[in-house]
Amino acid sequence: MEAAFIFGQIGDLVEFLGRGWSVEENFAWATGAESHLALPLPGDDKPYTLSFNLHPLINPAGRNSQRVVFLAGPEVLGRFEVKERDTVELDLPLHVTAGRTRIDLTLIHGFMSRTR
Repeated sequence: MEAAFIFGQIGDLVEFLGRGWSVEENFAWATGAESHLALPLPGDDKPYTLSFNLHPLINPAGRNSQRVVFLAGPEVLGRFEVKERDTVELDLPLHVTAGRTRIDLTLIHGFMSRTR
């Protein structure tokens, strides 16, 4: 199964967004300390990879990167430090996806201060 979801009011992902999102016309911002996302799965036993195009909130005067942790329930799927717009990939473990028609994700987002 290959699917592409587009954030934003003109996209096709709005119905899958949970708490922690601010939806604009062409995109959605993650807000607060965490955001929730529920994506459809086909219900089979095949391996899947999720790709996210991330654009971090940074400020040259104080924040030079943003941390993002992806969780499925209590399981950590990936941890990233994003310094510029980038695509990150998450290989989904079969025990998280097998036979399921949905995956519930939590994104924990925080900031890192500039190191001097």
